[in-house]
Amino acid sequence: MAGVTATMVQTTRVMVRTALGSRVFGSNPTLITHPQVRFVSSPSPSDTAKRAIDELKNAGSQIKEKTASHAGYVANQSKAAAGATENITEKAKQSAQEAWSATKDAAQKVQDTVVGKAEASADVVKDHIEAAKRTINTK
Repeated sequence: MAGVTATMVQTTRVMVRTALGSRVFGSNPTLITHPQVRFVSSPSPSDTAKRAIDELKNAGSQIKEKTASHAGYVANQSKAAAGATENITEKAKQSAQEAWSATKDAAQKVQDTVVGKAEASADVVKDHIEAAKRTINTK
């Protein structure tokens, strides 16, 4: 308890007799140190209940605030994860399109090369056939 000083008090009980013969007990305190005495009235049960209710409301408010804070954090993390997933999906889509374009270009080059060589080969074969016919006709 704040503000309460521990003191030692030594008391001596004294019995006092009066003329009527009755006994009165009293105490004769001998102080070792100077006491700091504070009278504290105990709170009424309704005040205690009100204080307990206020503390519960306060604790409930703190729980509500922390829950809202954590819910906001989780929501932000979910949004960030969804954004990252969307980003990854977009990059994968772009990579797939680039790979498809590169494959089509390579296939077109192969086709052009093969067709070009095939036509050249066909022309060479035709030339050889015509040359062979001429040589056969000239003989």
